[in-house]
Amino acid sequence: MDSFRLVEGLTAISALLPVSVAYTRFNQYDRQLRLVAVFVLVSLGFDYAFHLSNSLKMGNNYPLAHAFVAVSGWFIGRIYELVFADTPQLHKAIRLGTVALIGFTALNTLPFPDWFDGLWEMPSRSLTVQGLFFLPLTLAYLYRLFTAEQPVLQLERTGMFWVNSAVLIYFAINIFAFFLWNDMIESNSSLSKNIHALVNLISNVFYANGLLCKRSSTLPTRA
Repeated sequence: MDSFRLVEGLTAISALLPVSVAYTRFNQYDRQLRLVAVFVLVSLGFDYAFHLSNSLKMGNNYPLAHAFVAVSGWFIGRIYELVFADTPQLHKAIRLGTVALIGFTALNTLPFPDWFDGLWEMPSRSLTVQGLFFLPLTLAYLYRLFTAEQPVLQLERTGMFWVNSAVLIYFAINIFAFFLWNDMIESNSSLSKNIHALVNLISNVFYANGLLCKRSSTLPTRA
């Protein structure tokens, strides 16, 4: 078994962690964590759809990847809308930005112009654009946490802290892998796939930690 298959298998197993936690605690969650719980369940469905299509050698499954980018973009955007609900301008900007992301994801399925990936290629550009949009939001969340007049104590018990960390790690590390994905595949390099699978594994653990918490914790009062 090569390194990619090993990491891919571990990642597929790790995807069960947040879903299992959410299943046992869903009724205890507030609106934010319930949305996160649904997101990890939908992500699990896509993960196993990819795994099944690869196992059965069903051919090109990149159209499924385009669909996942659109769906995950909506979920993550909606989560941050709720996080910044007390900041009307940012809340509105996130909503408009999420709509623009989904629109770009749809356009990226076109075979032209050459800059677009096309439906039958990995949506690396859509994922890169998502990273450029969501990374500043993750940093804004951390900034609010650590500069508040009354900072949130016991961050390890704050669900959204773990969820935000999962999103931050996912895009901060993967953004370069996404951008160079198609070039690496053409050169027969599996580096991008290995990075993506490993970061997914780490993110799943962080999502599970977040869903173990009893509260998502709204952001504290700004300084």
